Amino acid sequence: MIETRLLQYFLAIAHEENITRAAESLHITQSTLSKQMQDLEKQIRKILFIRGKRKITLTEEGRYLQQRGQEIIALMETTESALKENQELLNGNIYFGCGETIQMNTIISVFKGLQRIHPQIQFNMYTGDHIVIMDRLEKGLLDIGLVFEPQFKEGYDYMPLPDEDEFVLVLPKDDDLTKYSAIPREELKTLPLILSRQGFVNPVDYELFGTSRSALNIAATYNLINNATYLVSQGIGYMLAISGLIDMVAHPDLTTRPLEPSMSGTWYVVTKQHQVCSPTVARFLAELSTRIKG
Repeated sequence: MIETRLLQYFLAIAHEENITRAAESLHITQSTLSKQMQDLEKQIRKILFIRGKRKITLTEEGRYLQQRGQEIIALMETTESALKENQELLNGNIYFGCGETIQMNTIISVFKGLQRIHPQIQFNMYTGDHIVIMDRLEKGLLDIGLVFEPQFKEGYDYMPLPDEDEFVLVLPKDDDLTKYSAIPREELKTLPLILSRQGFVNPVDYELFGTSRSALNIAATYNLINNATYLVSQGIGYMLAISGLIDMVAHPDLTTRPLEPSMSGTWYVVTKQHQVCSPTVARFLAELSTRIKG
């Protein structure tokens, strides 16, 4: 079994890409660090580094260990933080994963109310698409996820948010389609589309278009919205996005139109069933549930 200390040493080298700088950051000698890494490679019987004159490069096995090592250290830190919590005065961490949505206003307002009473608690937000969020929940790297129209899986609890998010079409201000006050949904079948990987993960999602994915002209996909606006500006296609996410002041060449009939969906707060939550996470979930159901 790899010692935690060796794993931290390895991650320092992977980050610095230089054994001298890594040794300095760890406050140990270069010779000691080199010996420890040689022992690690012997232990797992894999070469982790390609040692150049100025730079150390990870092998394929090294990149794999870096990814899993980061996850292991993060999980250990989360666990240690939860165990150290004082239940009288909450002072722990909440690890929350989410996609991009204006529904986060509700989530953050609940946290803000709790933080007023317990100022030591910390909200750690990780933004990603449905697949990434569910993977990190499964590995224990997140306490709570917020996902859009999920595939419901056994072993998880799902709590829907009361307000749906509505999709709009983002297009250049000088585009011919701006003549419509609302874009007929049938029109989408003929357009080059830029779609969110968060909102259109599953084949069933494309039923909203009245057709299959293969029948659509999908010019590009995105997981975070800001860079996707430049695809629209450059004429790559028309972006379907959740209403209210784009700062239109920052993008004066773009505008939006609603769809007719409308296209919308629900966000779900997701947690693993039977997980043992820290007092901070348990209190936050209770406050969030009261807000949603009240």
